[in-house]
Amino acid sequence: MDMDQLAQRLQQERLRRGLSTFELAERTKIREPYIQALESGTYNVLPSVYVRSFVRTLGAELGITQPEISRFIADCIDGEVNTPSSRLRQTAELTSTASTSARTPEPILTFISEAGSQVKRRGSDLTTSILRSPRKRRWIAVGVVILAVLLWWYWKYSQHTPAMTVPAEIVDVSTIDEQDSLILTAVATDTAELTLTIDGTRSFKAMLVPENDYRWSAMKRFTIGNIFNAGALQFSRDGKPLPVYGKRGEVLRELVITRTEVSASNTSVKVVTPASAEAVRRDSVRDQQRRDSIRAVRKKENARIALERRTKTKTDASARSAKKQRTRASEQRITKSPPRPIR
Repeated sequence: MDMDQLAQRLQQERLRRGLSTFELAERTKIREPYIQALESGTYNVLPSVYVRSFVRTLGAELGITQPEISRFIADCIDGEVNTPSSRLRQTAELTSTASTSARTPEPILTFISEAGSQVKRRGSDLTTSILRSPRKRRWIAVGVVILAVLLWWYWKYSQHTPAMTVPAEIVDVSTIDEQDSLILTAVATDTAELTLTIDGTRSFKAMLVPENDYRWSAMKRFTIGNIFNAGALQFSRDGKPLPVYGKRGEVLRELVITRTEVSASNTSVKVVTPASAEAVRRDSVRDQQRRDSIRAVRKKENARIALERRTKTKTDASARSAKKQRTRASEQRITKSPPRPIR
């Protein structure tokens, strides 16, 4: 079985159901870049245990049977571990190591052994002298403190940049359907930071470093805020470069990019590009579907509220009627009772 049959089956089943990667991500709660990586046949973006779980979840959502998914996992994912190429490479490395050891002359081995023992003895003497010297001990303590501070700073800094932990295959290798998505790419000539919001729903912070290409997809709009070092970033929309908004070291408050225009907070000029008829039609269809769904939800909610009001009105009417009957019965009892004799 071909190695890419799993990726082809996932993509074909998604397209047959008329779903985009964004809609499938909303249904399965799996991030869109991981779905795109799996559909492109890139299975090394995560540990294999997570890849198997994601594939089973996608298969269940797309209606693929579990036996077929298990067969795809065994052939396309588990089969990569024991491929003939990997076994041949391991054999070649072992053979090279063995041949190198066999060609090493005996005098050289003796010289290496004696040099190792001398280095060991000198290291032991140096350790003893360091432990006996208070000044050296102080310098060692200062070095340990500095190392601890650096490690703490690195840990705290890495907590605020989660985007840097995303594997490179997800950003650079994943395939994106350009007919259904708005593609934004970025190239950094210097380190820069930004906050990216996609379609007003997904938001995350990212640090962009040189010599890396970054790529994101959206349905309608990108909102980029708090861009530090804006002059070091070159954005491109659907493969067409955009102007550089700002200078090196400058902070840009907000940059909004849609299919037809680009607006920046540091200028009042908007770059407007004419939209294609197909893009306008897709946007109008999506907006109409969204309006229809909102209208249906509101109609259902109004019907529920009206039913609750009718039920409450009937309940209140029956309660008032029962109260009137109890009052009338008590009045009749008082009227029919004989008067008490006056003493």
